Amino acid sequence: MKGVIQSKVISLMLMILFIASGCETTSSNYIGNVYPPTEHVDLYFSKKDIRPKYFVMGKLIVDTEPGTSSEKLQDQIAQIAETKGADGVFISSFKKVNVGADTMYDDFGWEDIGIGGFYEGFGPGDATTQYIQELEIIAFFLKYLPPDALPQAGVGEPPSAGSPSY
Repeated sequence: MKGVIQSKVISLMLMILFIASGCETTSSNYIGNVYPPTEHVDLYFSKKDIRPKYFVMGKLIVDTEPGTSSEKLQDQIAQIAETKGADGVFISSFKKVNVGADTMYDDFGWEDIGIGGFYEGFGPGDATTQYIQELEIIAFFLKYLPPDALPQAGVGEPPSAGSPSY
């Protein structure tokens, strides 16, 4: 029993230390074209709001811990877009995803030996599973076309959720 209490106290202390340290991990992966940097990007959250003539120049996937400030994430995405030369950003997905699980076993318990007694030892215990989640944001970087540009295939429509990624 003493070992169970010690392991739970250690787990609790580690969790408090992690929360108190303010650890926040954010990673991003970009694939696409790069143009000269821009000074401002327009953020879009709906396809219907996007300027009519543009093309998708790239895709950014950001993974971060739940609870990360959405304002901070928007600023980071906008900064990345500016360095890649985007004119606009369409944020197409913003969701929590399971990236793993952490299971803690308590195998130490009391087991019935069948003759009216119990012994302390390894036996059926408790298991607690905590799912590890991240916040995933998918953003498409857009490059505007001049107003007099001829329509092109695929221009003016970001990929839908079901279309293949590039």
